[in-house]
Amino acid sequence: MTLDVRVNGGNFDAEYVGAFDGTDLVAVMNTWGPEGPLPYRHIGKTIVAPAYQGHGITRQIIEWWVTSRNECLASDENQTHDGARVWESMIMRAPRLRFYLWHPDGTEIELIVDEGRIVPDPWSDPHTRLLARPR
Repeated sequence: MTLDVRVNGGNFDAEYVGAFDGTDLVAVMNTWGPEGPLPYRHIGKTIVAPAYQGHGITRQIIEWWVTSRNECLASDENQTHDGARVWESMIMRAPRLRFYLWHPDGTEIELIVDEGRIVPDPWSDPHTRLLARPR
C-alpha cells in the first residue's frame, strides 16, 4: 500500500507523522526528542485506523522515518504487545534497516536473526529499547 506521509511539529519537541490514503488520515505516529540517557528520537504512540490495521502501516512509517531522515529512531519505553510485534516483524524480514538493542548505560548491541530467533532477545530486559538505524 502506498501512502502519503507528512510530518508536523508539536509541543515539547514532539513531531507527528501522518499517513494519508488520498485525503484520509489513516495513521498517526508521534515521536519525542532525545531525553534522559537516550540520545535518539523515540516513538511515543501510534494509532492506525481499524480498516488499515494489519497491513504493515506502522512498519512502513518507521522505515520511512529512518530512511528519509537518515537518523536513528528508538522504540517507546513502555512498548505494547502490538508494538513489539511491529518491531519483531521489521527485524525478522529482510531488513531495510539495521536494528540494535540499547541499554540505559549507553551500550548498543546489534540484533541478528539466527535460526528464526532474534539474538539477543530484545524483550528479556524491560529497561532496554530497540533502535532502528539506516543501512
